[in-house]
Amino acid sequence: MSPSRDPFTEQCDDRLRKNLACLARHRPEVHATLDSLRGPSQFFIAGTASGLPTVAFAAPGQPRVVLSHEGDPRKTVEKLSSDCREELLRCRPLALACVGDGYFLSALSQAKWSGTLGEEQFVLIIAPDPTAVPPCLMLHDYTGPMGPIEQERFQWLVGPDWAERLESRLRADPFLPLPDRTVDLGPGAQNVASGIRAVYAKLGTELFETIDSLGELKSEWTPERLVERFGPEPDRPPRVLIVTSRFTTVLQYVARDTARAFRRAGWTVNLVKEPSNYHRFTNPARIRSVAEFRPDIVFMVSRLRHDCDRSYPAEMPFVAWAQDTLPNLMCRAAGESIGDRDFVLTYSPGLLDQHGYPESQMIPVPIMVTSSKTRPATWATDGADLVYVSHVSETVEQRIEIRLQMVDEHLRSVAREASCMIQRAYEHGGSIDSVAAIRATAAELLESLSDRDANAITDTVLGPVNTVLYRHQALEWIADIADREGYSLALHGTGWEKHARFGRYAAGPVANGHALDDLTRRSRINLNLEPYPCHTHQRLLDGLSAGGFFLIRNHPVHRVWNTLAKEYRDDIESLEGWLESAEDRDALQQCLANAEAQCYETHPDALRQLRAYLECGVIVPGEDEPIPDLGRVTFSTPMEAQERIATFLNDAPERRAISQRQWDSIRGRLTFDVVVERLQQRLWTHFSNKIRTGETA
Repeated sequence: MSPSRDPFTEQCDDRLRKNLACLARHRPEVHATLDSLRGPSQFFIAGTASGLPTVAFAAPGQPRVVLSHEGDPRKTVEKLSSDCREELLRCRPLALACVGDGYFLSALSQAKWSGTLGEEQFVLIIAPDPTAVPPCLMLHDYTGPMGPIEQERFQWLVGPDWAERLESRLRADPFLPLPDRTVDLGPGAQNVASGIRAVYAKLGTELFETIDSLGELKSEWTPERLVERFGPEPDRPPRVLIVTSRFTTVLQYVARDTARAFRRAGWTVNLVKEPSNYHRFTNPARIRSVAEFRPDIVFMVSRLRHDCDRSYPAEMPFVAWAQDTLPNLMCRAAGESIGDRDFVLTYSPGLLDQHGYPESQMIPVPIMVTSSKTRPATWATDGADLVYVSHVSETVEQRIEIRLQMVDEHLRSVAREASCMIQRAYEHGGSIDSVAAIRATAAELLESLSDRDANAITDTVLGPVNTVLYRHQALEWIADIADREGYSLALHGTGWEKHARFGRYAAGPVANGHALDDLTRRSRINLNLEPYPCHTHQRLLDGLSAGGFFLIRNHPVHRVWNTLAKEYRDDIESLEGWLESAEDRDALQQCLANAEAQCYETHPDALRQLRAYLECGVIVPGEDEPIPDLGRVTFSTPMEAQERIATFLNDAPERRAISQRQWDSIRGRLTFDVVVERLQQRLWTHFSNKIRTGETA
């Protein structure tokens, strides 16, 4: 008869068997290493004054070392969580050098830190001495979907050959990120940290060798070869590598729609993004994608070659769509980085010129929408009366604090005071609809700064703060109307449930794509509340393509640009001549001045912006409005908003008729297909000119 064992030992044995079975299913390599262990271990379970068991280590002839901070596993987790707070909050990759007593590993797996866009933290678990692992498997249940065995974001490297295994995995999966921090959890941790650095240094050297090996592709990027590829009868379809990120709210879907347009135009497309939520785009991933796909161009949305650590060879054409006014695009360094093989798609060349972008490399394009959406033949408009979709759900105070962290510390007090001035303008019933007006409101503060600092505060803080105020001001009008008249109002997006005023209308996030299209169609009235011209707003154009109906907060520039477009009757190249000879020249000059003042982005040359808008189809010569019925569906005051809602809410046929007319107008001029055709023609012309001028390299 075998002696009875104490309950704690029984529990430890049960957990060990359960964990080993899970390892056998999900981590067979680790299971095989542990299964081969024989003989005594220097790691064993020990008690602590806290009452929680831990793991201790005893080398021959040395006193034992308890692997818990102050002998308390809870303090270990608290200390390590504090030390790694930045990495945890930002989901930055970690390496655990040894496993310690296993409590921190358990906490990491159960907490499952994730970023606002779904990022998951990548964790390397490195145990050079495999005998350190079984005691942890006895103390903790690591099984199940939340355990570190089944979660793929945890990578186990157990055994003295861990460095070779790490190198092998990084070669097989170039999207695995370099850990930002190595956490010391046991004996030999320093050797682990230096070993990780050695592996990445070795792969870094090979990375440069890979870059050098891309030199053989240079023959594919000569002007002669590119002209042949972009011409009407290429020897093979041109290839485009489209790089995006799964950690975006809109850009990954824009990249997807762009890929479809390239395919319809006959291109071969490789759309690349992180394979999972714990992967990250790394230099090896970028370079390998070029080496394996051998593209004729790389295409990215809102990212320049400059933003990619020069991973893409300078000889290879790089196309960036400047879809939004992001900090990485709106700076002098970005403009100065543009070379002869860089092309920037933009609807606002004047704006980019302020930051040193060369005009020769910019291609005017509209905000693009897909022409491939298939609307159902019929659908029920059975959703909420009024629907607004946006992730801008924070209060203005929260937005101020967030944006202040994005400017240099010495500018923060001025930026805060200027933000309060913007906020007070709204508290007194006003609103601000242009950069010029933002600057005027905070002029007494901004005038004392250098142009660089004033621009940094305006672009990084005041503009985004004003966007919250402008949108939420109109949203408050709508909410008041809904409450008063008994209309249903639904706010879709993250965070609305936390807002004191708007939380009662929170309806949760909606996924981009089919779910958002369906919501847009089912909603009686969708809302567009931007502090800039609506006909360049992606959400509105995508919503119209889906079949939705929109009411829009009016912007003064709608009238300005279309006054100019309506009077214009000539070709794009003769704009200056048209202005000089126009009978109402003075009035048109004033209109151009108003256009510069009233645009949300500042354009130093309104006539040049008019040319860009005409060239890319954002506005149409002779047309009264940029999209049909715009005047009927816009509002500037609460009274106008109430009148528009009352007019259209119960008139489904008219809502659909307006939406159809607006979609018919934009589908032939503002789609990805039109832009891909324009881009291919521009590339062909650019490299043909290189040949004509004798540049063949």
